[in-house]
Amino acid sequence: MDGDTEDQYRGRRLGRGTSWVGWLTGAMGTAVLVGTLTVASFGSDSPVPHAVAPVAPVAPVAPVAPVALIAATAPTSTHQIVASAGDPATGGYWLTASNGGIFAFGAPFEGSTGALHLVQPIVGMTPTTSGQGYWMDASDGGIFAFGDASFHGSMGASPLNRPIVGMTATPDGGGYWLVASDGGIFAFGDAPFLGSTGAITLNSPVVHMQAAGGGYRLLAADGGLFSYGAPFEGSAVGTLKRRAVSIDTSGAGYRIVSADGSVHAFGGADFLGSVQVLALADQVVTIDPGHNGGNSSATGFVNTPIDGGGFTETCDTTGTATADGYTEHDFNFDVAGRLVGLLEAAGATVYVTRTSDTGV
Repeated sequence: MDGDTEDQYRGRRLGRGTSWVGWLTGAMGTAVLVGTLTVASFGSDSPVPHAVAPVAPVAPVAPVAPVALIAATAPTSTHQIVASAGDPATGGYWLTASNGGIFAFGAPFEGSTGALHLVQPIVGMTPTTSGQGYWMDASDGGIFAFGDASFHGSMGASPLNRPIVGMTATPDGGGYWLVASDGGIFAFGDAPFLGSTGAITLNSPVVHMQAAGGGYRLLAADGGLFSYGAPFEGSAVGTLKRRAVSIDTSGAGYRIVSADGSVHAFGGADFLGSVQVLALADQVVTIDPGHNGGNSSATGFVNTPIDGGGFTETCDTTGTATADGYTEHDFNFDVAGRLVGLLEAAGATVYVTRTSDTGV
């Protein structure tokens, strides 16, 4: 992997996590179970974080109309966009997906974790001063450095009250901050602690942070912004179709990025492109077409007595049929095949319990 050193990746954990949420639907017995795969990341060395203390935000949160949303022609991602970073050298920017895949717009590609199996998903990124590198952080506080980015420590091996949701680097690249979803701040290298929302009740959780001037900004999921030693140019409250995931600097302004890949520019920030995320990106669907076509010929199996709920009945897995002989298994298998195409076109990963309609 480009940019790796032994120190940067010492103590990493490798694995995969999976979580599921389910629903059941279908006609005449077709079942659909929907789940979400969780891509994961590595942790790293233990840090010495600064204390987390509540500080009131500098500016109020107010809705401001974005400059642009989704470009007419955009690359497609099968994972949701979770972070962005502006390139100070070229004026371009990067978008990163939950698996650590990088989309570069007018900025150099220095590497990614897109081909790795991660313990926790990537949640943030920030560029180096030169624009020839960047850091990515995972929800467990693991740090990945690419190009000329240096490793200054991580929360990868430390217990957290809330997951890490973003990071940003100091102007000289000699340190960086990590932020948790409650707005708690962890500072590494030469990064100073200037305040946090760790003890404040928030309308929406913090999802990202950004360095600006001698301070930083915290971005909430509803597009709200909290500034500490940094200028306030507006927020995206009330303008987002999906939750905000990232904020990055552009000149005197900044861009707020949504999970749908849209980019919202404030304070004169440039808009150069966006990503169109498929509606079911990161979703895993399993389809069970139900009754199999060969069941009717397997009388010994389908006539097996079963518990029908307080009484005994035959298994009767042949299903029903219309008056003109159109069987339930034919209908279910046809619906399942059509559903596979629709779900895959929307970005889902689809598994089918059977691929033929002739078995038992």
